[in-house]
Amino acid sequence: MTKDFNSCIQDIIVCLIEQNSLIIELVKISQNQVEALKVDNIQELNDIAIVQERLGRSLALQEKKRRELVRKMVPIIGKEDIKMSDVITASSNNDRVKLQDLTESLVLNQLKLQETHELSRMLLKQSIQYVQKMMDCIEPNRLKTYGSSGQVDRTEISNAINRSV
Repeated sequence: MTKDFNSCIQDIIVCLIEQNSLIIELVKISQNQVEALKVDNIQELNDIAIVQERLGRSLALQEKKRRELVRKMVPIIGKEDIKMSDVITASSNNDRVKLQDLTESLVLNQLKLQETHELSRMLLKQSIQYVQKMMDCIEPNRLKTYGSSGQVDRTEISNAINRSV
């Protein structure tokens, strides 16, 4: 049983290391995204979105793997609803330190990722509002609605200016 336990712990450590490296990579990509948003580089934003999607899928697979490894420890630990803190508590001193360090690092890197994500959202929202104001200046009396496909559908409202002359 100890061999299975130690094997699971080592697999969890490897999984956490991989998750941490993926999150660090996502943080770097997100910082590049912020810079691309600042200069309105659409092509770079498209390229970044593709990389982010790939990394996000890899991260989701690693999280699924980690959860499966933790579930394997249910009969070993003897608790039905196991959390990562239970695994850390049940592990040996050396592994406990590794798991705690990895968990703390993951939390910190995830917070960095959230911060850059929030900044990207704000910059994107600001850009959209700027474009909307410019469109309102160009065509002030036209309602703009977005269809389900994302295309702009413009509804004509009667205008005081006769444009047919």
